[in-house]
Amino acid sequence: SCFTPTISLPTHEKPGCASSCIDNIFVSDIDYVLGSGLLNDIKVSHHYPTVCFYDINSNDKESEDTADKPTVHYDYCETHIIEFNTKLTQKLSTDDFSADETGFAKFIECINNTIDECFKVSSQSLKVSKRNRIENPWITNGLINSINYKNFLYEKWRKNKTKKNGIDNSEVYEKYKKYRKKLRSLIKSAKSRFYSKKFDNCKGSSKKTWELINQLRGKDISKSKCSFLVNGDLVQNRRIIANEFNRYFASVAQDLNENALRSENLPISPIPDFSNYIGRRVNDSLFFEPCSVLEIENIIDELENGKASDIPIRVLKSCNSIINPYLKTFYNTFTELGVFPNILKIGQITPAFKKDNKQMSKNHRPVS
Repeated sequence: SCFTPTISLPTHEKPGCASSCIDNIFVSDIDYVLGSGLLNDIKVSHHYPTVCFYDINSNDKESEDTADKPTVHYDYCETHIIEFNTKLTQKLSTDDFSADETGFAKFIECINNTIDECFKVSSQSLKVSKRNRIENPWITNGLINSINYKNFLYEKWRKNKTKKNGIDNSEVYEKYKKYRKKLRSLIKSAKSRFYSKKFDNCKGSSKKTWELINQLRGKDISKSKCSFLVNGDLVQNRRIIANEFNRYFASVAQDLNENALRSENLPISPIPDFSNYIGRRVNDSLFFEPCSVLEIENIIDELENGKASDIPIRVLKSCNSIINPYLKTFYNTFTELGVFPNILKIGQITPAFKKDNKQMSKNHRPVS
């Protein structure tokens, strides 16, 4: 969690020295601070006492909209990809997907459900050990097997250990000790190679390089609880913040037009209707050839692995031959009918900060 200081006045005054603020009171939620300050009439040595009035019933007011949203983790290892392709093949062969919007929505839901079944990692499994690909992405399946074998050797030595033979005389312990030393070296090398590749990908971008450095130093601030100004108030409620961003992004064009029309120095004629820009209709001006399975397969294979996507490109390529026939049928049918599925009209908008004050929605741009 993120703590906020409540004292901004000088709390330390000493003859011959400049006044400074070295005493403070930190709170986890600034919204519930009723007031804070100094007791100027009381001075302990060179320090002024600090006070802060806090709403002690704030915990009862916390709602689900202000609570921290749980993070969902996915593990796209090779074993899970094989499991995903097997389950997806079984589900698609047993279900019937009609060539319409309902069937397409059902097809997308089937893929998303299979992804959750095969790749989603439970929070409980992350608490058992930090030696996993979520906490430590450089841990491979081979290293996990080696870690399990090391634990097996340790348990074997622990069970065979007695007061008589001790540690030095135990052959099992020597074997465990050598294996543990070798494993530590392998994990260290894997971590080094992982971050070396990360830094290579950041070449040419000082911003991304420093983000990676701060992440390694534990100075990543992305987990801090954000607050935004809504109608002059500092708000942390996720639902209110999301609605404010929706309102702002949806009204940007309209606000620009209204400001331009109100400007006296910039005369602008009324905006014509869109039909004025459309010429005479020609029925034979455009024709879409029906796509084939091979065409879709080539398009998916040419996608770059690092690009943003609802489904990781690596997973999409692995199930290319499985979903191709269905994609071909849906695309050709929708093109012939002139229909664009409603499910594809929904975008997940992420506010990207531009400059100035981060707490104001106007200083962000939408990224879909």
